[in-house]
Amino acid sequence: MAVGSNVNPNFPIPGIDQDSRGFRDNFATIKKEIENIQSKTIQFAGGVVSDPVLIDSGSDPVTINAMVVYTNVGILGNNYSLIYNNSGIFACSDIYFDSGNAYIGINTATPRGGLDLSSNIFLGNSTISNASDNLHIVSTQYVNIGGGGNVFLFLDNQGQVGIGRNPEFTFDVEGGNYDVARFTSTLDNTDVGVRFRTSQSNASVGWIVENTNNFAGGLRLGRQGELSLHVGESPASGLQDGSQAITILPVTGDVGIGNTSPISRLYVEGTTIITGNLTVGGQPTITGSRGGVAALASLLTELASRGLIIDNTSA
Repeated sequence: MAVGSNVNPNFPIPGIDQDSRGFRDNFATIKKEIENIQSKTIQFAGGVVSDPVLIDSGSDPVTINAMVVYTNVGILGNNYSLIYNNSGIFACSDIYFDSGNAYIGINTATPRGGLDLSSNIFLGNSTISNASDNLHIVSTQYVNIGGGGNVFLFLDNQGQVGIGRNPEFTFDVEGGNYDVARFTSTLDNTDVGVRFRTSQSNASVGWIVENTNNFAGGLRLGRQGELSLHVGESPASGLQDGSQAITILPVTGDVGIGNTSPISRLYVEGTTIITGNLTVGGQPTITGSRGGVAALASLLTELASRGLIIDNTSA
């Protein structure tokens, strides 16, 4: 019987004739205390906290949803430990949960965000790591990055990079815009450029353009520093010797058309047609009398000195 109860535990006693008044009074007391309980609520307190629950006259089970509050709890095993301390930190070996911020840290006791990792992540045969504050993503095959449900950046296991396609070359770009690629410099009052260079001194480097009609050409910087324009190359080939249309030498600046070793400012090999006026070194001065051959001889001399004719005449 609970402390402070007015119920007489001696009534009724089975098998013994009891005083009817005493039995009646005791039963009335029991009924009153039951009604008193029905008007109250029950709430857990202390180490177990719950919402208040009203005890009424219903016949359904009474369910009390309780939350257990611990100051420090430790669960230990052979290989793992589980600790929840009064600072709101949940630790399982090297896993930490900051309940105040809902942060999870792995190998760090002070997570800085929703998930804070200080070690590698292994996804199948792929690895994501942070080495010397550098992000490393390594896969045995491709690393693909995209958005909107599509992949746009491809990195293969040969170090090749593709944008818009799986790469077949070191850098392979495919796009559907009018300008497939664009390079913009933000520098002011200076010269800018896109630089291509070789790592070996005996190699040439160039820019090759190619269409679907099986033609290719481009601009090449040769091994000796000569700049040449190439046409008529086959697709997928390099800029070969023999396809130079124009060659410019590096030191003299001499230009050869149809000639790769010009010996003058402009060296044209082949037939040349000029439909406009041609001025070469100014107007030649012709001397001598028109009545004889002196003037004609002077003219031939001036034209030959300017490379316009070859004078094989005799006196």
